[in-house]
Amino acid sequence: MTTDIFVFLICCFARTESFKARTGAPLQRVYEEQTGEKAELLAIGGGTYARSLKAGVAFGPLFPGKEELAHQKDEYIEIEDLLKATAIYAQAIHELAK
Repeated sequence: MTTDIFVFLICCFARTESFKARTGAPLQRVYEEQTGEKAELLAIGGGTYARSLKAGVAFGPLFPGKEELAHQKDEYIEIEDLLKATAIYAQAIHELAK
């Protein structure tokens, strides 16, 4: 007896408008003040929750020159980077709440 198995994958994509952050926006200024480095604004190919916000961006604790370990096996962050990210987040929240 032969059984044929067919698998169908149906994907639905919702089109959302892209968002481009303004140069000099509060989050860019916070990053530059906290790190002393110029914040390079990048566009990524994937979609993030930031598209749901009127003027938001997705960002996380990955600093220049560091290995990309997010969502990998044995993911970790160095304490120094965690503290730096925490200071950035705290100031960003303060600036956005004004």
